[in-house]
Amino acid sequence: PIPWEKIRPQLEADLGASPHEVFAEFDTTPLAAASIAQVYKARLQTGEEVIVKVLRPGLRKIIEADLRLLAHATRIVVDEWPEFARYQPHEQMRHLSGGLYGELDLVNEARNCETIAAIFSDRDDIVIPKIHWEWTSERVLVQEFIHGIPPNDHARLNEAGIDKVMVAQKGTDAFLNMALIEGVFHADPHPGNMLILEGNRIGFIDFGIIGRLSGRRRTQLLMLIGAMLKEDADGLMAVLLASPGSSN
Repeated sequence: PIPWEKIRPQLEADLGASPHEVFAEFDTTPLAAASIAQVYKARLQTGEEVIVKVLRPGLRKIIEADLRLLAHATRIVVDEWPEFARYQPHEQMRHLSGGLYGELDLVNEARNCETIAAIFSDRDDIVIPKIHWEWTSERVLVQEFIHGIPPNDHARLNEAGIDKVMVAQKGTDAFLNMALIEGVFHADPHPGNMLILEGNRIGFIDFGIIGRLSGRRRTQLLMLIGAMLKEDADGLMAVLLASPGSSN
């Protein structure tokens, strides 16, 4: 984690005041720290618990410099080793740059969060945090704090009486609904970005990256999955028919 004294000036500039004035409570010890941002816990003047996500100071200049170096390396690869052209290095760089620049704007993450929230607006078993737009900007994201258990903390899940099979089914259903029906999905669903809530509910957090699938691509994906399932079913049937004592 970056020390609070290095985060404080940027956060005060973005909020327009000290966080201790803006929020009723603000814990300067980060809840989490990652390569893009740090997360703090706070409480609004109206009483709601929130998390405050803050971009690391000076991050944009560092990433821009790294991307320039990678772009130069890409040109060298293409010029010196033409056989690597099949991997489309320039196209890979375009996607990498777009993804990183998207993560450098926390307003983009807030919009992504609301896009996914709209998909599950009629379901109370899938929880997406509410965005507090009055305090959100390019370098600061303020959203609802969700109380939950990481999905890989089996001891706490058992202690809370969570039905892990049901949760797995709901998680799979939620992801397939996003990807195959809506064409917009959480693109980084690792255990750190999911929480299991009481009542066997699932919370998704951190929407810095979302994926999109066109209608055509969704159709192709469904055809692929269908073919794989048919292949499995045909293979299983062949094994059953070949087994000793099979009567069908």
